Amino acid sequence: MMRTVLKNTREVFHYFANKVQSEGRCGNVSFNGRLAYSYRAVIGKHFPDGIALSDARYSVTTSSHQSGLGYACQHLRRNFRFLYCQ
Repeated sequence: MMRTVLKNTREVFHYFANKVQSEGRCGNVSFNGRLAYSYRAVIGKHFPDGIALSDARYSVTTSSHQSGLGYACQHLRRNFRFLYCQ
């Protein structure tokens, strides 16, 4: 059975980066399908040939989440970034 409430934000980012499961969350960090969120802001998106991480500037907490996601995704091909995404 898949756990959707994960232990911590590191686990959320790891599961998202490695596509361990289709959704998960912990506190204000979550992912659903191809999108990763900090609060309600999209901070990451999977594409067929890599991943995009948001370059938008946010609060201190969301900036920390962006950094954590970037660390979890460092093994993936990241050849594009986005400012805003739906």
